[in-house]
Amino acid sequence: MKEYIVILDSEIINQAIKLTLLGMGIVFALLIVLTLLVYAIGLINKYESRNIRKNTNSKNYAIAAFAAVSAIKAKQSKNEK
Repeated sequence: MKEYIVILDSEIINQAIKLTLLGMGIVFALLIVLTLLVYAIGLINKYESRNIRKNTNSKNYAIAAFAAVSAIKAKQSKNEK
C-alpha cells in the first residue's frame, strides 16, 4: 500500500482560500436571493388577500343593496294594490 504525502505549498493554500471565499460568497448571495423571494411572495400574498377581502365586501354590499331594493319594491307593490 502506497502512502501519499501531501505537501502544502502556498499555491494550494491560496487556491483553497479562494475556493472557500467563492463558496461563501455564493452561499451568501443565494441566501439574499431567497430572502428577497420570500419577501416578494409575502407582499403578493398580502395584496391578493386584500383584493379578496375587497371583493367579498363588494359582494356583501351588492347583496344588501339588492335586498333593500327588493324590500322597497315589495312595499310599493303592496301599497299600490
